[in-house]
Amino acid sequence: MSAPLVAVIATEGVSPFHLAVPEIIFSQILPGEALFRYVVCAENPGTIPSKSGMSVSVEHGLDTLNDADIVIIPFWAHPEEKPSIALLNALLDYLRGHLDKPHDVNSLANFVSMARRTFTRNFTRATGVSPVEWLQVERLRYSQTLLESTDHSVEMIAGLSGFNSPVSYRQGFKQRFGVSPSEWRKMFRGK
Repeated sequence: MSAPLVAVIATEGVSPFHLAVPEIIFSQILPGEALFRYVVCAENPGTIPSKSGMSVSVEHGLDTLNDADIVIIPFWAHPEEKPSIALLNALLDYLRGHLDKPHDVNSLANFVSMARRTFTRNFTRATGVSPVEWLQVERLRYSQTLLESTDHSVEMIAGLSGFNSPVSYRQGFKQRFGVSPSEWRKMFRGK
C-alpha cells in the first residue's frame, strides 16, 4: 500500500513559510520510510509569486487533487476573495471522490482555510445550494449509481455514500425521489 498523498495548493501571494509547514509535517520523518507523499500543485503550474518577492516553482496542476488523500490550502489572500472556478471545481471533484468520508460545514471551511460563514456564503454563491444540501444531493446521486450497478446491500450503499446510518439514508432517499432505495433498484432493474 502506498503512502497517502498530501496535495498542497499554492496560490498567488503564498508565503514560502506556509508551504514549508506542511512539507515539514508530512515529509519523510524516518530514514527510508515515507509516511506520506507530498506534492505542491497550482491552478496554473509554473512560477507562483509570493508576497515576499520570492517565487515558488510548481510542476503539478489541480488534477493532482483527484489522487490526493489530504488537500491543504495553506494560504488565501483575503477571506472575501472568491476562489476561481477551476479551484472550486477541483475541490468539488475531490469531495465527490471522498463522499464516504465524514464532512460537515466546519471541516469543509477548515479544508479551504476560510471562516465558516465566509465559506458557506462563497460556496452557496458558487453552487446555488448550501454545502450540506450539495453533499446530500451528491451522496444520493452516488447511491443511485451503486443501486443501479451493484448488488451491495442498502446498508453497505448507505456507508459507501457517506450516510451516518441506513435509516437516515433511506429517509433522505425517499424524501428526494419518492421511493425507497430498494424500490428504486427494483424499478431500475425491472424486477
